[in-house]
Amino acid sequence: MFGYIVADLGNLSEEEKKCYNKYYCGLCHALKKTNGNLGRLTLTYDFTFIALLLCELYGEKSTVSGKCAPHPCNDHEYVVGGIMDYVADMNVLLSYVNMIDDWEDDGNILAFMSSRFFEGKIRRIKARFQERYDTVFECISLLSEAERRGESNPDIPASAFGKLLGSLLCYRRDKYEKVLFDFGFALGRYVYLQDACIDFKKDLKKERYNPLTEAREEDFDDILNMLAADCAAAFEKIDIVRDNGLIKNIIYSGIRLRYSEAKSRETRKK
Repeated sequence: MFGYIVADLGNLSEEEKKCYNKYYCGLCHALKKTNGNLGRLTLTYDFTFIALLLCELYGEKSTVSGKCAPHPCNDHEYVVGGIMDYVADMNVLLSYVNMIDDWEDDGNILAFMSSRFFEGKIRRIKARFQERYDTVFECISLLSEAERRGESNPDIPASAFGKLLGSLLCYRRDKYEKVLFDFGFALGRYVYLQDACIDFKKDLKKERYNPLTEAREEDFDDILNMLAADCAAAFEKIDIVRDNGLIKNIIYSGIRLRYSEAKSRETRKK
């Protein structure tokens, strides 16, 4: 489920691109700090967005300059802070879950071996964030059960993934908790079903579970438009960040890119 919550770079200003890179680099540094260089291998733009959203909402961030392996010659700015460290741990947790999923679904031996390297780090994350850990694996269990029984109602697995993402956005138990959960829930449902739309034909060919097997392909656009509207409506309730141009770019344009690209590829094939 990675690679869906990204910026539409073609519609960003140069200043917004610089800001985006500061968070991306900041998450990379936080992954090294919390999980070592191995943690950097899990770096995603999806969690860069979560870091951006939470840091902008809570205002808990600092910008520093320095060098690193990907930028050994020149200093570059990146964002640091407690939120970045939290998001780094959640990035590793979800990456670990993804490795386990790849092993169980496709027999991917590389994913299995990678997951073994992360087991010690996952134990540390579990000890620090027991509630988040339990919720993630509860939701993964619900998804696995839906897959095993061939659940034909797409709302059931989509809501499980929505709950998972919503829980990760709840950085604190405070006045923002509900709006962040509701937004994460809507975004998670969108990501899950967009993934199902993109993989629809491949899943049918390989006889793998897909929650949309009883839907019509010609309805996919309408389904995703409705879910994207739910994301936008939930986002608009987060007053402090709703006017942030970079975040709006991701919500209103970036999250649609993977599906649009998949449709374009399909059109070229035809």
